[in-house]
Amino acid sequence: MRCSANPGSPDGAEEWTRAGTAPGPVGASPHALAAALRPRRVRGRTVNARRGLAATAAALLAVALTGGLVASGTGRAAAAPVPAPTFAPVSWSELRFSAHKFFLSASTALRVRRLPASALDGLLRLPPRGVPVAPSGAEVVELECDTALPFGRDESVSVWLDPASGAAIQAEKTMRARAPYRKLFRYMTDGIYTWRTSPADVGESGLAPERWTRRGESVERSPVPVPAGAAITDPYALVYLASAAGLDRPASQLSLLILSNRHLVQLTFRAAELTQRRLSFVASWPGGETRRDADLTLRRVLVTARPLDASASGADVDLGFLGMRGSLTILLEAGTSVPVEISGRAEHIGALTVRLDRVALVAPPSGAVPGGSQPAPSPVPEAAKPRR
Repeated sequence: MRCSANPGSPDGAEEWTRAGTAPGPVGASPHALAAALRPRRVRGRTVNARRGLAATAAALLAVALTGGLVASGTGRAAAAPVPAPTFAPVSWSELRFSAHKFFLSASTALRVRRLPASALDGLLRLPPRGVPVAPSGAEVVELECDTALPFGRDESVSVWLDPASGAAIQAEKTMRARAPYRKLFRYMTDGIYTWRTSPADVGESGLAPERWTRRGESVERSPVPVPAGAAITDPYALVYLASAAGLDRPASQLSLLILSNRHLVQLTFRAAELTQRRLSFVASWPGGETRRDADLTLRRVLVTARPLDASASGADVDLGFLGMRGSLTILLEAGTSVPVEISGRAEHIGALTVRLDRVALVAPPSGAVPGGSQPAPSPVPEAAKPRR
């Protein structure tokens, strides 16, 4: 299986998302507009607010500006520019995580590799409308994730990213459950075009997804203009991008955009303090393997969500990864940027922590002996030691 959650609609949802309608000015609901235009009495005489329509419009514009600039000609809030991210190849090729709560458990494996951009020739679907995202250079990043969820819900997703910007190019998700389906997401500069297939009846449920005959298409566009120079990524690329951005370094930050349930969401990653945590996981590399069971120096990375339209709350943003919502805390090993723990709030479960079980490193760690174990980590300078 491979992995990513549907960036735009709940898993298995039969209702297709359509292009979002433009909301009114920030803070100006239809009720507020009606109240502003309703005749009212002032000192015993009736005043028709329509006579002061220009003044009312000016006041509403001022309200809108308190929440952000209004895009010219659209009536929609324009987001501030997103700083251009910088990504580098990660030090790992595979991560395996697991989570346990009550009597339930889940596991996921995330694999990454770089491919020539020509590998996508013949693979990318062309949406009937919109401007599709294309690779900006000679390479693309391929993410694959297998996830086993409670109650037999297994999902498999592949995501292809532009390595320079982190922009999602295309993704494919197959869900195996009581209501199986496959979705192919083609990312565009302002949204996502989706093709969906599922079994037409019980008899087709046991067939390969290529033989399912119920088909549909939908488009989901950002409800607000996408900031200049910004790109939309896939929710299941977040852990990889946090590692590729080197957020284990002090004072580092990252800003990304995702589409979540018809909302354009800005995710801000902020490197917080160092901490020490005793962890146990298996680390392997070409020619060697060891179990790391030690106190590790980790960088806490805080991830917060902010919908760029005024109609949503950041606390309820679907982040895709194991159903987590709202905000995340990611622990990265200082010096390697390997993600070792992700914690947040999962729908229907509450607080959830996902921990690293195994990591496959691209190259042997410094000082490793072929066929031997990894050396003890180098001491952390006194000034950089975390507070306990």
